[in-house]
Amino acid sequence: MVFRNFTLATAVLATAAIVLTAVGCSKDETTAPVTSGTPQLVAVYPSDGATNVPTGTGISLVFNGPMDTASVRTAFHFSGGAAMYEWMDSLSHHVQTGGMGGMMGGHYQDMDHMMTWMDSIEEHGSFEWNDALDSCIYWPDSALESGTNYMSLMYGNIEGMGGGMRMMQDEPVDSTMFTFTTAP
Repeated sequence: MVFRNFTLATAVLATAAIVLTAVGCSKDETTAPVTSGTPQLVAVYPSDGATNVPTGTGISLVFNGPMDTASVRTAFHFSGGAAMYEWMDSLSHHVQTGGMGGMMGGHYQDMDHMMTWMDSIEEHGSFEWNDALDSCIYWPDSALESGTNYMSLMYGNIEGMGGGMRMMQDEPVDSTMFTFTTAP
């Protein structure tokens, strides 16, 4: 009886050791970075479709946690007026839908080269971050023009300080592109 209990106890311990080894050495656990969650853009001001926005307004971005500021700076694009319309018209031709319908389907379609071009025509500015690095204001270098349509777009990878990453180009358009119009 002692031998049988010893064999059963040994089998249980051996099984537990195998399970713990398999769980403790899984590929995902040893290669994945420790994260505090996937970064998410939770609010933008001016909100999408806002009108009569004062020309001295900065664009506020609020995230769900501390961000790698360089990744946000790289993924953020801002344009307005004639340059924005030129970019939108070219994008419309690129997705070959006769309009923005290809983007409204939920994902941007192979527009990396379009983003390179947008980088060359977009408004330049600087970011002012809060101490927690979870929100910022983008201040365009030039004052916004009266009665003009503007667009902000998040396209590219944004990273949280804990290592989490979100690929904004894979997000629905309505959560990454925001338009507003300044006061006349």
